[in-house]
Amino acid sequence: MSKKSKQTLKSLYSNHNGILRSKTKKLCCVVARILRGNTKADFEYLSPLSKKRRTIFMIDVSDIKLMLNKKGYDILVNIGYPENDIKDLISKNVKFKLAVISRNDPNINIKVANWDNIIDLMKIKYPKIKLELEKHRTKLKTIFKNKKVIKKMAEVSKDSNHEDFMTYEKYLKSNRTLIDTRAFLYHVEGLNSLYSGDGYTYNEKGEMVFKEYIAGNVKLSKLKNYKLIPFNVKQPKTLKKNNKWLPPQKNGTGGPSLRTFKKLFRNVTQIL
Repeated sequence: MSKKSKQTLKSLYSNHNGILRSKTKKLCCVVARILRGNTKADFEYLSPLSKKRRTIFMIDVSDIKLMLNKKGYDILVNIGYPENDIKDLISKNVKFKLAVISRNDPNINIKVANWDNIIDLMKIKYPKIKLELEKHRTKLKTIFKNKKVIKKMAEVSKDSNHEDFMTYEKYLKSNRTLIDTRAFLYHVEGLNSLYSGDGYTYNEKGEMVFKEYIAGNVKLSKLKNYKLIPFNVKQPKTLKKNNKWLPPQKNGTGGPSLRTFKKLFRNVTQIL
């Protein structure tokens, strides 16, 4: 991140602009999402309406702190962007912004991004196909292990005009098989080849990185608490051999401990 972006992000944790605390006094209630686009309209929603997504992914509060010492490219890699996709976005001069959001905002319902929560949310957002989503619930959890199938979906995802690109409209006209359903979730809702379904993001090395959340797509202006922070993403001249972040633990959020947060960011009571 640039020096200016770091300062903006740090300001969220200082004075009255900090992290909300739960009744148990544990750090909580802040999530972040990376937005991308080329126009002002691309940053009005958590996902641009042009992409026709009805759900979005976010990462945990403790992982936001880890971004302070990472370059934009590394952030995308560890949040679950395939490196070829990042290179493609850079070539198109796509701009990136980090949206920091309060989990307590009444206008957005945020849950851990495991398979069951995702299927439940998709059934709400796509009521016309809720029967198919429920029918394939169990097998959707294992099909991502079929590398041949997922590899083909990944190749098709690069071209929305490809005959096998599964839009919602195409899905409604399809046989709505397990493969059709997984392709729809991949191409429209962003459950790519790195999505595992256990509530964490993984990079292409298979390393667990961030705790991950899912919610419905909403307009930013409808949220009570949020902050947009621009950051640059540049192609590194050489990739680091050990581009590894501190992985979270399954029994917690991972990243810096509560004691570390207290030491670094005093007097934090609320966000924005």
